[in-house]
Amino acid sequence: MRNYKRKPGAKKYADYSADNLAEALRSCQEGMPYREASVAYGIPISTLSRKLNNLNSETPGHPTALSHYLMKKNPQHWRKVLDNYKKANPKAPSIAKDAFPKLLKQLMEQVMIKGKANLVSGFEACGIPESTENPQQTSGNSTRD
Repeated sequence: MRNYKRKPGAKKYADYSADNLAEALRSCQEGMPYREASVAYGIPISTLSRKLNNLNSETPGHPTALSHYLMKKNPQHWRKVLDNYKKANPKAPSIAKDAFPKLLKQLMEQVMIKGKANLVSGFEACGIPESTENPQQTSGNSTRD
């Protein structure tokens, strides 16, 4: 394992232990001023302030292209698409760049089919039958003035 060294003049980044950070946060919550905790534990004031005020708690960047439902809650659909791709391309070491959009389309189609079925069964469970007519296309005049 290599032992990396900072270049002279390089900024320090997170040059404190997790235990020191936890202790400093606990001290600040008990009433110690940020400046004193910063000096005592060697943690920047801005870091203490951000951690205590829950700033920057979200992951940076844009949300993922696929929703949480697709990737975390329901991974079997994605696994099925990937397995089918592997069967069709057994010698491919990874997914080809031009094939990826097609795989995503397959995934979305599978989820939409399943999603529609879930929606219909949910309404039926509540006693609301599936309607075949579009409410915007119904004939008749509105009694609303």
